[in-house]
Amino acid sequence: MGRNQEITRKKLRYQKIGGGSARLKLDGRKQIIKPNQKFEAYPEEIPEAFKDTLILLEGQIVVKQKESPKVKIFGVKKRPKTEGDEDPGKNKNGKEKSWYNVVNKDTKEAMNPQPLTQGAAKKLAESLNL
Repeated sequence: MGRNQEITRKKLRYQKIGGGSARLKLDGRKQIIKPNQKFEAYPEEIPEAFKDTLILLEGQIVVKQKESPKVKIFGVKKRPKTEGDEDPGKNKNGKEKSWYNVVNKDTKEAMNPQPLTQGAAKKLAESLNL
């Protein structure tokens, strides 16, 4: 949002239905809302637990849809050493490099025909997860 954009918040008018009272924090103060009482509040002030006991009388609630998180299907898994493997070499710190496979998490099968270094395996997994 830019500096010139203002967020307009409006209080909505609600009515409490059903028996019993509800204790809500409205405008920074705790209030007891009795059955059939009408009151005004911002939508974010109403807890989820009480939303089923309220009726919206005036106003309209604008619901913003959240993007669903992307599910990663492919992951990188360290490959155990076998006797026929080539030596992947050493990295800058002198530690031995290892071979990695890109694995489908559902089928548990390796997606790459040959073992890859960790950086190459991560790049392949990221490109497949798009």
